Amino acid sequence: MKSWKESLEEIRKIKPDRQMASAILRMIEVRMKALEELKGRREFASLVVEDYYEILKEAATALMTIDGYKTLSHEVLIAYLKEFYPQFSDAEILLADNLRQTRNKIAF
Repeated sequence: MKSWKESLEEIRKIKPDRQMASAILRMIEVRMKALEELKGRREFASLVVEDYYEILKEAATALMTIDGYKTLSHEVLIAYLKEFYPQFSDAEILLADNLRQTRNKIAF
């Protein structure tokens, strides 16, 4: 995974947008509700993984939006969490990156 400093060319500074972040959080709620229907059903395991990753990605995007940043790189989203949100442990950052990689393998 790239570090935040290695990713600066993939980051844009934007005006902080709490309304956009709020809309993203509402979408997270919808995804979480949908996940309840799929959890525990083996035939939907890959969809569950994808949805958990999408929730994580959207939450990181909401934080970046509030802080005034934007990126199209999912890898940079995780680097952002690691750089600016020390409350996430190294294990949680690693889990997020593993989910990203797994989701990419499922999608392709």
